[in-house]
Amino acid sequence: MKKFAAGLLALAAPMQVFACSVCFSGREDFLQAFYVTTGLLIILPPSILGTVIYYFRKKSREAQFEQEA
Repeated sequence: MKKFAAGLLALAAPMQVFACSVCFSGREDFLQAFYVTTGLLIILPPSILGTVIYYFRKKSREAQFEQEA
């Protein structure tokens, strides 16, 4: 009986659950904000990772140069 109730709940839940009200709103300014933040969240993590890698490679090369001199 519990499995049956869980199955009915799983089938009924998608009709009751919607995405955030901002993401798919019909207003143009909301859509613009959604697209800008999506782009930002796509670009930001790789750029942070690249900056950290660049910093450590630079420090490693500086330490290697000082060790050789």
